Amino acid sequence: MSQDDESIEEPEMDVPGPSTIHLDIAHSTTTSTRSVRSRLDFSSTANSTVIPSSTLITARQIEKITAAARTEDASVLAYIIMKYCPNVVREVKRKITDDINASCKNLCLRNKGSILHAGRQDSCGMMINFSFEKLWEEMETNIPFVMEILNAITGVEGVEPLRLLYSERRNIRLLHVDGDRRSQNNFTTTVLAKNLEDAIAVAFHYQDQILFWTDVSLGKILRKSIKKDSKVEIVVSVGLKRPEGIAIDWVTKKIYWTDSHLKLIEVVNLDGTQRSVLFWNNLDQPRAIVVDPSHGYMFWSDWGEKPRIVRASMDGTGRRNVITTDVKWPNGLAVDYKDPRLFWLDAHKDYSRLESSNLDGKNRKKLISSSLPHPFSITIYGDRVFWTDWERLSIESCNKKTGHEKWLVKDKIKDLMDLQAFESERQPDVKNSCAIGNGGCSDLCLLAAGGNHTCACPTGIVLLDDSKTCEDGPQNFVLVARRTELRLISLDTLDHTAIVLPIRDMRHVVVIEYDPVERFVYWTDQDLHLIKRAKLDGSEEQIVVQAEVKYPEGIAVDWIGRNLYWSDTGTDRIEVSRLNGTSRRVLVSENLDEPRAIAVDPGEG
Repeated sequence: MSQDDESIEEPEMDVPGPSTIHLDIAHSTTTSTRSVRSRLDFSSTANSTVIPSSTLITARQIEKITAAARTEDASVLAYIIMKYCPNVVREVKRKITDDINASCKNLCLRNKGSILHAGRQDSCGMMINFSFEKLWEEMETNIPFVMEILNAITGVEGVEPLRLLYSERRNIRLLHVDGDRRSQNNFTTTVLAKNLEDAIAVAFHYQDQILFWTDVSLGKILRKSIKKDSKVEIVVSVGLKRPEGIAIDWVTKKIYWTDSHLKLIEVVNLDGTQRSVLFWNNLDQPRAIVVDPSHGYMFWSDWGEKPRIVRASMDGTGRRNVITTDVKWPNGLAVDYKDPRLFWLDAHKDYSRLESSNLDGKNRKKLISSSLPHPFSITIYGDRVFWTDWERLSIESCNKKTGHEKWLVKDKIKDLMDLQAFESERQPDVKNSCAIGNGGCSDLCLLAAGGNHTCACPTGIVLLDDSKTCEDGPQNFVLVARRTELRLISLDTLDHTAIVLPIRDMRHVVVIEYDPVERFVYWTDQDLHLIKRAKLDGSEEQIVVQAEVKYPEGIAVDWIGRNLYWSDTGTDRIEVSRLNGTSRRVLVSENLDEPRAIAVDPGEG
């Protein structure tokens, strides 16, 4: 609410004698014309309004103010602050609260009490039917900065205590800061996920209270509910090598990540479905990644041979370099959603610094250009920047506009990695153009710059001419067998990314075959001594033949007659069955010495 819109009426201050002051306070809401009016009586003496600003607030007076903020007196306290400390009100409205405590030292306090804390004359009956909860709700609705004033005076800098998520490889912790953030005595730490392998990047979906992280040793993206002691769930388990950066689009519920080894940037739904490659070329060592759904942008850092910070639309279009000069190892990235700016850390020993710029890379500003041994990850909350430092094993902070007021948040954290401010303001409400009917898309609906969205398809699948519907799977592709996995390379799309098929428990795959009619892929496994099949999406996985199978090294599909042929070097036989494994019989068992490859030509019989 602006100063011009202030709905607080001037108080009626009747002084019938030297002992009583009446405050008549009216509050009105923007959603209702109803006013809540309360008439409160407090004992005091006359002429007890404002004392000189040079008078200091004592510990006892601070204690009284704190007590007032927790009782019915809080509404009166807030009103008097607004009435007698207009400089504080102006500062809070402008979001300049660093010295708010000092600015209100002329708050109506006297040596012998004040109109706030002298004994109330409840016997007059003025307190009957008074509802503090209703009155305070009105004030909180109409004057949100009142809470900031009260919290600042009582030693709390924000309405919501600060919570920082950080990873330390084996654990992910939540650092809860309640009170003065410069005192580690006000910190408590909770373990959210423990006994991990190598957790690097962390992210979260605030509304759903879900924690996400990448594990570079396991090559997986995992998640866990924060609300309860739930089990760890695997989101992406195949086709990852070194996922170092992760970001959550909280609006359409997507995960974006970088893989520095595979040189890819991908996106997937929060549950791991409909995975799609967005960028696959001109990537050297992509690391940190952030998204800005309010503008439809994504940013990532690349500290390869040509270090840079890149911006693109969240649908994978409009790629452009925004920072290319005076940068070496761009490590952490963060976007300030309240005052749109891009922040980053450079970890190179000769370029170690904290910088910010407009979202287009212009108006670049160095906040800290020294004393950062090895900064790694960065986040924003309120008017502060927070970052981790590998060498100092610390979380540190400074003012986001000036780089000043730097202080140590917490130190002695071994294996410290990523950092996120776990607060609702880090995922603000944004218009979701995909909300209605998935934006008209058959599969993925991705936000785009300018408040738009684009329909997209899982990797290897083509979007049809209506720009909304995806083809029913890849039409032209190559299947590749590796020892413990099957890969599909689509020839329909330009990226030719090898997609690892989501099939479990593959020990020693030798050969593969494909049935284009029912779209089953078949393979032999020499360690498991069997032949199996599954759909390309990993569904309907089943054993076709297992009994009396030793080393099946050749396999062929008769797509016309609907039969399966295979050779076995262990039994020295060539056999046939229906495609589902029934009606099995031996075709050749004599004069064979380790038969291997086999092929059929159904057209010629």
